[in-house]
Order: sequence, then structure tokens, then C-alpha cells
Amino acid sequence: MKALRVHGPKQMVYEEAPRPEPGPGEVLARVKAVGLCRTDIEVWENRLYHYTVGKAKLPVIPGHEWSGVVEALGPGVDDLRIGELITCETALGCGLCQLCLSGRQNICQSRIEMGIINRDGAMAEYVVAPRSTTHQLGDMDPVVGAFAEPTAVATYAVNQAGVTPADRVLALGDGPIGLLLTQVALAYGARSVVTAGRSAAKLRLARELGATEVIDTGSEDLVARGRELTDGAGFDVVLEAVGAPHLVQQALEVVAVRGRIILAGSYVGALSTIDADLIVCKELRMLGSIGGGTNYEEAIALLGSGRVRVDALATRRASLADAPAVFEQLAEDAGDDLKVIFEP
Repeated sequence: MKALRVHGPKQMVYEEAPRPEPGPGEVLARVKAVGLCRTDIEVWENRLYHYTVGKAKLPVIPGHEWSGVVEALGPGVDDLRIGELITCETALGCGLCQLCLSGRQNICQSRIEMGIINRDGAMAEYVVAPRSTTHQLGDMDPVVGAFAEPTAVATYAVNQAGVTPADRVLALGDGPIGLLLTQVALAYGARSVVTAGRSAAKLRLARELGATEVIDTGSEDLVARGRELTDGAGFDVVLEAVGAPHLVQQALEVVAVRGRIILAGSYVGALSTIDADLIVCKELRMLGSIGGGTNYEEAIALLGSGRVRVDALATRRASLADAPAVFEQLAEDAGDDLKVIFEP
């Protein structure tokens, strides 16, 4: 089969690779669509946290946002059909620790992650996935199915925040995760959802997807505009999806007293300087959020019902042969691109 493999920092080759075979409890899928995530670029650059601390090593086939059709079943798997559309959770825990046993395999300290940490992903013609973390997508469009993982990331973050119909929510970021957070918070019935970002085109899309209001952080003061939109009270929930250190401090300033801040971005080792007194004096809750947790089925239901719309987020489609050039370009400047979908 053909596969895209990262051999070293910024060393990527589209090459022949052995077709994997499913072992006991595993499924072989023929990949139909795989999304390019910022994390894939950080793997290619070899600067993702797990690589810098030695928990993950190259080479690896990237790709963790995918859908594919069942091609073969390993021993012990008899509840899927050949040709059925599926996806798989990214984090694969050890299955034995207390975190895994409580459903928190996304933070298992011994986990591997498809396409990220010590397991090949789906930027290939075929991929093997454990049946235990596989999810069926029914008659969903394969491109929509490839958004199950980022939608689960957004759903998990919104669940972490405990968003309710009483809440005014700020989604920091106009990229794919920011726009998914906007939609998921709305699906949870948030009183209002404001999306903040720097791209006029992406902010227009945020409005089309239901954002109550937008803040252009390139021309507007985020904190001042946020207070204006909340009558000075601040937002009950701030969801930070950019991974920008300065936004952590701004989140502290614009969140309401006893508000909740969820950090769902990847900071790639960058440190934030924050005023911790704001956390104390406003009695804030600040949580990290990584991966999709146990929210894949919920995310798939939101996609299937149309309450979360992703067609407009798939801004470009490409072949895997074009991937090295696409990685180079997006690492330099993503522009108005949201999600590149590769179709092996």
C-alpha cells in the first residue's frame, strides 16, 4: 500500500509500506477520508510535547481524524460487517490502570495514540484499529465521518465546562476546533456563544454556523469587547482552542466571577504568564482538556443529526501524494484554510 511516513523532523515521504493485518480484536479499514490536524504538523516538526520529552519517537504514519470501510476482521471480532463505515478513537490506553478503568484512557500515562504516539495512523491506504475503540458511522458521508474525532474533542471540552442554558460562552479560536466548540456549545443550549479570532472569513463562517456574535481580535480588544457583550459581567465559560499563551491571561480577565476556563489548545512547550490572583479572587475553575474522552458516540450523534455542521469546514481536498507540499504550506501560513481532507 501507499502511505505517508514521517521519518524525522520535517522529513516526510509518500512511500510503499506493508499493508497491515488485523490481529486478535482488531479491524482492518480501507481509509476513505483523513483530516489534517495541527497536531499532525507538530508531529512532522517533531516538537509535540510527547516527542520533546521522549515519550514518542519517529518514524510514524500520521493521521488520527479519519473514516474508512471495514476490509477485514481479526480473530474475535464478529460484530462488524465488511464494507461498513467506521472511525476509531485516537487514544488507546493500557486498559489496566485506574484512569482506563474509569473511562479516562485519553489521559492514561501509558497510552499510545494513533498517528501521534507510537502507533501508525490513517494517512495511508489502510489502517488497523482496535475493535474496542472503533465506532460505527452508518450511512454518514466519509468526509463528515472524518470529523468525528475533532467533534469529540469539542464535545469533551464543552462537557468538561459543564455548559448549561444559563451560560454565556466565549470560544477563543476561529479554526476547526473553535468553530466546533461554537456549535457544540450551541447544541448544549448555551444562552449565547461568541467566537473570537483573527480571520474575517472564518468569523463570517462562525456567524453562519450560529455564533451569537464574533470578536475580531486583529482589530478589537478582546477583553474590552467581551465585557461589553456581557454587560460587564464577563463570560460564564471560556473555551481556549488556540494554544496561545497570551490568551490564557485574557481568558482570566474576560471570564465571569466563579466562571470556568477550559484549555483545549496545544501550547507546544510555550509558557504563559498569568495573574493567579484572578483565579483566587474570582474563584475560577480552570481545566485542561485533551482528546475526545468518552464522547465519540455523542459527537457522532451531533454530526448525524446536523446539529453540528462540518461541510464548510472541509475547505480543501487533496491526495496523499500532495501531502508533503500541503504540510509545508500550512506550517508556514494556514490562511483561510480550515481543514484539508486527504482521500487515499
